[in-house]
Amino acid sequence: MSNHFAEQNTTNALSVTQLSSLIQSAVSTAFPQWIWLEGEVSGFKTWGRPIVKGWFFDLKDERTTLPCAVWATDIRSIKTPPKEGERVRALVNVSWASKQGRLSLHVKRIEAVGIGALLADIERRRQQLVAEGLTDPARKRPLPRFPTRIGVVTSATSAAMADVGQILRARWPLAALRIYDSQVQGDVAPGQLIRALKHAYSEHWAEVVLVVRGGGSLTDLMAFNDDDLVRVVAAAPMPTITGVGHETDTTLVDWVSDRYASTPSNAAELASPDQQDVAQVIAGARTRIARASWQRHQQRRQHLDRVRRGLSNPARLLAGQRTRLDQVSKALTQQAQWRCTAARTRLNTLAMRLHHRHPATQVALQRDRNRTLAQRLARALVPTLANPRQRLHHSHSQLLPSAQRRLDSVRQRLAHLTTRLAASSPTQVLQRGYAWVEVAGQIVSHGARLSAGAAIQLRMQDHDQVSVTARVESVQPRGDG
Repeated sequence: MSNHFAEQNTTNALSVTQLSSLIQSAVSTAFPQWIWLEGEVSGFKTWGRPIVKGWFFDLKDERTTLPCAVWATDIRSIKTPPKEGERVRALVNVSWASKQGRLSLHVKRIEAVGIGALLADIERRRQQLVAEGLTDPARKRPLPRFPTRIGVVTSATSAAMADVGQILRARWPLAALRIYDSQVQGDVAPGQLIRALKHAYSEHWAEVVLVVRGGGSLTDLMAFNDDDLVRVVAAAPMPTITGVGHETDTTLVDWVSDRYASTPSNAAELASPDQQDVAQVIAGARTRIARASWQRHQQRRQHLDRVRRGLSNPARLLAGQRTRLDQVSKALTQQAQWRCTAARTRLNTLAMRLHHRHPATQVALQRDRNRTLAQRLARALVPTLANPRQRLHHSHSQLLPSAQRRLDSVRQRLAHLTTRLAASSPTQVLQRGYAWVEVAGQIVSHGARLSAGAAIQLRMQDHDQVSVTARVESVQPRGDG
């Protein structure tokens, strides 16, 4: 029935271009403006070198994945490329790429929403590994310097295996290579990788094991973030090198392995020495050994020649020894004479210093110095004492008259002051017939201070014996009669 339907509609068939135009028209009608789209970044890559002309990545959620592109004109405004697994909000223009026959999302702006669910889960599990000490550098074992058996866990037909084989054949063809085949992507990859690793570890054939895979998106590399696989690598009985993805990719197995390589090729380089370098080291060692042997041989020959020459003529050997003995004897004699002369000179010096420091010598020297000082003092005091004695006699003859005149002047002034003091004394006033007035024991000098009826006392010359008590009758100001 479907064939009949197809036969009846062959006359109305559309060309590919017509269908593409219809789809483009429908997309333009449905999305006439820019829209915001939120999702998780996956499979990020760049186009153009050395100048980047575009970014390409997928925006995905739990069920759908859509391709996105950012062109060079918009890269300059965005500046920072989105990270793998990061959750972003993008301003996109939805269009239909007719040549490629697929939907195209042109991104104008990108705003970070937060780390994606996958990256958040991976980071949480990485922190758990750190807390358990599985990433501690002290656990890392040294790699064998010259391995003869190397095991590789990867897909036997992968480009990563081809790169590893090429590097090992070029650098260290002396090592045997054994491949432990396993899928490296997809849901079954973790289980196969675990079985391959356990097989390699249980054989104990390989001296070092490489776990490698080529580049890919975060989801492509998720097999190497499996918890069971990570713990199998951490418990490896021999050194293990991981080289998963490109230089910017890091998985959980890289954190627990003994050595992390940026790429599969780099893993092969870390696992093997370069035969050219080894050849140069061996050649250098061979050269040094040959040179050392030749030098040793020459030294032995020269020593033998010297011994032979010495033994061939004992008289010459004895003559040399006798000459050396004469020289040593002469040197010892000169040394002894020099030491005796120096000792004698020092002894004379010490004897002179001892004689000079003897108490009798010191006393005699001090006595001479005292006698000289006494003579000098006597000569100096004779003229020095004569002049002060004359000045003292002259001063004494002048001081007595001056002191007498000064004493007479003081006496006269004392008599004058005594006379004035006596004239100012209240007793002198009382002797002239005056008296003073007291009220309650206080002298009153102004009548204004008296009041009628007040009791007063009069003090006269003999006031100690005579005291007159009276009472004020009235007080009148001066001039009232």
